[in-house]
Amino acid sequence: MANFCIYCGKPLPESGICDCEMSKQAGVQAGASQVSYSQPAQDSQAGFAPNYQQNPGSSGGYAGQDPYQGQPGYGQGSYQGQPGYAQQDPYYGGNGGYDRAQQMGQQQFQQYQTAAKNIFSEAVGAFIAIWKKPIDTGRSFCMEGKIGVSIVFIVLQAICTGLFMDAAMGSVMYIAGALLGSYSSFLNYIHLPYFRAFLVTMIIMVVFSFIMGLLIWGIGQIFRNKLSFSQALGVVGVKSVILSPVMLLACLMSFLNVNVALVLAALCFEFGLIVMTAVLPTSQGGNHNMAVYIMGLALICNLIVAYFVIPKAAMFYVPSNPSSMVDGLDDYDWDDLF
Repeated sequence: MANFCIYCGKPLPESGICDCEMSKQAGVQAGASQVSYSQPAQDSQAGFAPNYQQNPGSSGGYAGQDPYQGQPGYGQGSYQGQPGYAQQDPYYGGNGGYDRAQQMGQQQFQQYQTAAKNIFSEAVGAFIAIWKKPIDTGRSFCMEGKIGVSIVFIVLQAICTGLFMDAAMGSVMYIAGALLGSYSSFLNYIHLPYFRAFLVTMIIMVVFSFIMGLLIWGIGQIFRNKLSFSQALGVVGVKSVILSPVMLLACLMSFLNVNVALVLAALCFEFGLIVMTAVLPTSQGGNHNMAVYIMGLALICNLIVAYFVIPKAAMFYVPSNPSSMVDGLDDYDWDDLF
């Protein structure tokens, strides 16, 4: 059966396209529509592959490529490929992190070392200046409140006092042996803890120095002499400057005459009270006449504390194992003594 044109109704030729005007217009529109829908798709497919093949590092992963391929450090780990990786990462690239930590530790140590040198050099200068002018320089030192230098002076006096204690203990044992004469051989069984006595004496002196500074500060607040704790501790530091050489002199004297050494040590602490009273600075609006009462009350409170502490600390000056000393005395031939 013949086909007919849907526009004019005439039988269609073998080509299947009618030559009427309406069929021609319909053919032009159909061709334009085919171009508008098929050609862009072909263009996009034609340009898609070259675009991504020329940019292997762009996102999208075309042609099976990794979107991060081409970036620095690709395929080298999460930290590798970064600038300075071998020196920075402590786990994946060497020991650079540990080197940095070591450098920071060395820098901190150098800072502490420099600060310590400055404190000791300043302490030496202040020590000499205070001995030249104890009142004027001592009071100025207290007002500056240099707590680091004050601690150096306190520790210095504690060392001198510890040495004196060991020398006095040795002198007492020597005197006991001299009094017993040929019957003193049993003293060989008594071993005094010299090193422990030295350490305990140092600790006691440092602790009581800080307690004294705290008392001077607290009692001064009551009497409206409003000093800081560092300034109050400076008063104790000046006392330590004066007493340290005197304690060394008493230490040497103990080898000659222990009685004179003990008297010198006792006078030394009384002299220290006088020094602290003289150099105690007065805050603005304070009355320097109150220094006598401040130091007197501080001394009384310090003695009360010593009354409870010293008896308990005395056990550190005797042999650590008295039973061994007694066992040794049991082996001694007492017929030699009687």
